[in-house]
Amino acid sequence: MQPEKIQLGQILNCANNSESDNVVWVSDTADLVDTYCFMDDNKRPYNISECVEVAKLNTSILSLDGFEVEYMMVPLYKRMILEAADAYDICMSVIASPKFGIKSFSQEWDSETKKQLLGSIDHELGTKEEPLVIRLFMASSRTFRKKRDTQFNVDNKEIQDYYNMTVFPKFVWVCEISSKALYENQQVLGEIIIDATSSPDAKMDSIIIVNYPYALCRRMPEDFLKASEACFEEVKEWKPYDIFRGNLTDCQSL
Repeated sequence: MQPEKIQLGQILNCANNSESDNVVWVSDTADLVDTYCFMDDNKRPYNISECVEVAKLNTSILSLDGFEVEYMMVPLYKRMILEAADAYDICMSVIASPKFGIKSFSQEWDSETKKQLLGSIDHELGTKEEPLVIRLFMASSRTFRKKRDTQFNVDNKEIQDYYNMTVFPKFVWVCEISSKALYENQQVLGEIIIDATSSPDAKMDSIIIVNYPYALCRRMPEDFLKASEACFEEVKEWKPYDIFRGNLTDCQSL
């Protein structure tokens, strides 16, 4: 389910780096979705219900289709070690990093680029007025790369070559990065790809690709434990591209 456009920026999270005092404000699309498609043996398949917050005994609980929600468990493939919470923390660390974060790159954009990506030049990307819009998801590398290869074949040939030359594990976590203006058009301005089969202890060493406008950093298996030494390469020809939808199905049509 996609959040309504008007909701973007209403709920903000803060990604910060304590060593550099780098602060980036983020709007996570997952915080804006309250409708879920689930299976219940007592009801028709693929039932769609809204998860709402209900007051109870001086506290609040989540209610889904009349049931009180205590936990949500999502089964993963046996070779997937990195959980969603760990993947989220790693991506937030990358975003706030003085070396890998997008803020240091966005400050170098000219007015034309800012207007193209942000819709205006009034605010810097990563501020409360113009937060990063992120979407975190898991995908098989085969499906993900096939979709991106098709997308990049049109306007991002240089990025396509970098992706094709990079070794991917069987599963990846992807954090798409966008602005409010681009997300309204279902487009992104970059993404962070991390190894879903790596240990949570690897932290930022699980980075595979950090893809930003006109700059890309990629790491190969032999670069393990050397994320601090990774460098960005200049991308001369770059354009925004569509969000990944290869692992999503519209439940309304089922």
